[in-house]
Amino acid sequence: MLVGGGAEEKQEQLLIKAKQKREVLSENARFEQIWRSRKGKNEAVEDEAVHDIYRLYDVVQVDEEEKENEVQEKEDIELQDHRMMAQYLPLLREVLSTAAVEIEDNIHYYTSRRAFSDDNVYDFYAVKGDPNITETDSASQFPLVQVDDDDTYYDGPDDSEYETDDSNAENSPFSEYPDEKTPEDEDDVVSTDHLMRNPSLRADIPRTDLKNLKVKVIHFIINMRIQALTTGWTMQIHCSQMTRALMAMRKFTMLVVLAMKISGNFVFGPMHRILSKTLSRRISHFPRAITQSPFSTLANTAGEDDAVLLKMPPFDYTPPPYAGTSADEIIKKRKAFLSPSIFHFYDDPLNLVDGKMQYLFDDRGRRYLDAFGGIATVYCGHCHPEVVDAIVSQTKRLQHATILYLNHAIADFAEALASKLPGDLKVVFFTNSGTEANELALLMSRLYTGCHDVISIRNGYHGNAAGTMGATAQSSYKFNVVQTGVHHAQNPDQYRGIFGSDGLKYARDVDEMITYGTSGRVAAFIAEAIQGVGGIMELAPGYLPAVYSTIRKAGGLCIADEVQSGFARTGSHFWGFEFHGVVPDIVTMAKGIGNGIPLGAVVTTPEIAKVLTQRNYFNTFGGNPVCTAAGHAVLKVIEKENLQQNAFNVGLHLKQRLNSLKEKYEIIGDVRGRGLMLGVELVTDSHLKTPAKAETAHVMDQMKEMGVLIGKGGFLGNVFRITPPLCFTKEDADFLVDVMDYTMSKM
Repeated sequence: MLVGGGAEEKQEQLLIKAKQKREVLSENARFEQIWRSRKGKNEAVEDEAVHDIYRLYDVVQVDEEEKENEVQEKEDIELQDHRMMAQYLPLLREVLSTAAVEIEDNIHYYTSRRAFSDDNVYDFYAVKGDPNITETDSASQFPLVQVDDDDTYYDGPDDSEYETDDSNAENSPFSEYPDEKTPEDEDDVVSTDHLMRNPSLRADIPRTDLKNLKVKVIHFIINMRIQALTTGWTMQIHCSQMTRALMAMRKFTMLVVLAMKISGNFVFGPMHRILSKTLSRRISHFPRAITQSPFSTLANTAGEDDAVLLKMPPFDYTPPPYAGTSADEIIKKRKAFLSPSIFHFYDDPLNLVDGKMQYLFDDRGRRYLDAFGGIATVYCGHCHPEVVDAIVSQTKRLQHATILYLNHAIADFAEALASKLPGDLKVVFFTNSGTEANELALLMSRLYTGCHDVISIRNGYHGNAAGTMGATAQSSYKFNVVQTGVHHAQNPDQYRGIFGSDGLKYARDVDEMITYGTSGRVAAFIAEAIQGVGGIMELAPGYLPAVYSTIRKAGGLCIADEVQSGFARTGSHFWGFEFHGVVPDIVTMAKGIGNGIPLGAVVTTPEIAKVLTQRNYFNTFGGNPVCTAAGHAVLKVIEKENLQQNAFNVGLHLKQRLNSLKEKYEIIGDVRGRGLMLGVELVTDSHLKTPAKAETAHVMDQMKEMGVLIGKGGFLGNVFRITPPLCFTKEDADFLVDVMDYTMSKM
């Protein structure tokens, strides 16, 4: 605290700073006067000296001759600008991490944008309130720079934007002395430069210092905008690269302020939802106005230059602070110690550390709507309390005992699981994954029938071991190893297939395959009711009954791969095959069976199950007490919370909204699936059905930035896979569609 002469010294410093500010404003007033006089002069001598006047009012012309004389000066200043950007961008990434890449692109874009005509270089500007500015100019992506008659020379926020419960004069960027501190305070403040070089220290900075840092960022932007105007009338705009880049972000200052009000934190999680359309240099391939449906979560109807605020449904859960390994360190460890074959989604990968029901949280505490469900694996919801309690309770008593001993967990779950299946499907074998389950099913089929030939469908996926890799019919999942005895039938694809929705015509291919490609007898036919990895592809109606009949006539068994479509996901039925009115001989399952716990199963008839008694069959972890306790809890939750009906209702609502989006955007070629297993296929040409692979990746990445996680798949990589937890709500569905809508409108 200052006393005596110290107070007088501080007052003197304040007066000096106030005087300096008045001088800056006076300089800006002089610029306005000169600028207005130049406008009048332009109108008076337009025919005589149009190329000798810098028209700051609409287009600033820089003669080529002057440009050549100032090349060296320009290069020097550009170097300074690049250094400035090198300091500026790291701080920007900390303040506005979700928009940093896009803004960096804009900086590159606006610093390199030029139009050459008549040996002149044009820099584009417009001025608010000018009657000569046309509607087209107003809609331009180039900046509108406000010049008023008062002291405000930048398009920034007013003081009201900073009115919060804990606000004070020192927190406002419009205070004349936002950074004044007592000597005692100075020792406690982390310098801005130090923070920029060490962004990981952010979490250790006191809240008051974060406020000071936010104020510095706002002041930096405002000062740069003022500098852009004051340098403009001195004819130096052509070498002011950084100022042009900042002026291009006409909404940026307001967005930062709005982010503060929303988040109250230095890490602006929801910033992605309020990015102005003017911050993007990309223009929609299929531009249409953003409309507000009756179910929309849009806070307002967006105009051409309005920011759009999409509201994620409220959720009463706050994850505990994360103090673990950073994303950068995790990436380093993955590269050093994990297989180079593994990959991750997104250019900026997520470090997920927490999950609750249909939401996931990253290491900064930001919430995401999980519409992928860990690849159709989380059914009850992340960390569902009843599933967690079952796991913890069993873990405390007995973690592992092989099936050589008795334990109630495996027996109780087997009984409950068998009760969910039709006919004589009563014998359960537990595995650790879907691949293991399908391998075992193929093994039993070949042993039971005495045949080796298996038929599967093109575009299907059944696993990555020796046998299942053969049944898988996607080249990207097939290594160059022996995969004999498998035939891939024509895919009954209703969108791309040659027979459309006529399942009987597709089924003839299986009959011909048996006739011409085998001895006339086969071991099995394996298929998913809805192809998951293949892009949520529904089999054409009538296909499965016809094929099952053909296979059984050839002595084969019918295997239903329910790894992704089982356990009530399709809504209308508990199992995907039930929709087609068939009963398989063997059913395989995994993923949703354990809600994230590694667990799989094969269910078949007692007669077929006996085949494994010919030799010893054993699986160490098949039927682990903890895993089976989790699986049993999943069945109870699905029934108790009526998740099958919820999947049907919410899935129907979501599919209707996605179909409405299909009518709005030509890039959406097909919407398909049932319940909460839906696919959206993107194409660049609706007639040729050209896959929009790059656009799919872009929209997926942008939706992540806006808080929605979806998957993608399909053989061509152009299908969104929407397989959320079955606790997904209609409000969640509306938010997902609104985010997809907004993202596509900005492509």
